[in-house]
Amino acid sequence: NIVETVKVIWVKLVIDEEQPQDGAMILMENVTALRSLEVMRTDFVANVSHELKTPITIINGYVETLKDCLDDPQHVERFVGIIARNSQRMANIVNDLLSLSKLENNQGTQEEDFVKGDLANTLNTAVNTCSLEADSKSITLDVNIDNSELLRANHGLLEQAFRNLLENAIRYSPANTSIVINLKKVDTMLSVSVKDEGPGIAPEHKMKVFERFYRVDKSRDRQTGGTGLGLSIVKHIVHNHGGEIKLESVIDEGSCFSIDLPLTVPN
Repeated sequence: NIVETVKVIWVKLVIDEEQPQDGAMILMENVTALRSLEVMRTDFVANVSHELKTPITIINGYVETLKDCLDDPQHVERFVGIIARNSQRMANIVNDLLSLSKLENNQGTQEEDFVKGDLANTLNTAVNTCSLEADSKSITLDVNIDNSELLRANHGLLEQAFRNLLENAIRYSPANTSIVINLKKVDTMLSVSVKDEGPGIAPEHKMKVFERFYRVDKSRDRQTGGTGLGLSIVKHIVHNHGGEIKLESVIDEGSCFSIDLPLTVPN
């Protein structure tokens, strides 16, 4: 339910000596959208501040501790590693925020940014990029391409979307499992799905996972290096291509993210 918010611009009394009752004229402006934007902006600033505050606090703490144990190589190596990880975490958040900002301003999704390309090649590039991370957990990436056609799109952005889905699937999948990636044509759409064998996502979280900084398990996400922005970036990329992203998930059985993109038939 949306609560409408209005602002009174001015009020003018109307007095008519010939009428038994006086009246008033009131000019009001609907500011619901403006208030909603204000709330979103406030929440966004709060979320960014919170996400950056944690690694900054950790870095500052370990820098101070490091000063007192410079003559202990074992501790120095451990503390420098922690500082490096948290620095990288901040860099990842900033990079993802820049990506979101560009997408919201339609950068990279103009007509001149779209070219015809084989979606199978774009998908395979994303898979190859993520294969080393999958190998580190003995996770098999099972790619099935039923139909490959040319698609007019920004293939660099689509590769980023596929890579984000794959990185999420790898991050939350147990070791020695499989991730199944399918590409197929469905009517006038090309559909790409990524199915894992992870913990699954409860129904109450399914729509919220595409929101900025939303995490199903906050402590676990931070431990695995997630920024909380990956799925939001995927959603923006897909929508800017006129497509749709869907999620099917069962607790303890895994999740399946599907991207449906309108098919462009080459001339």
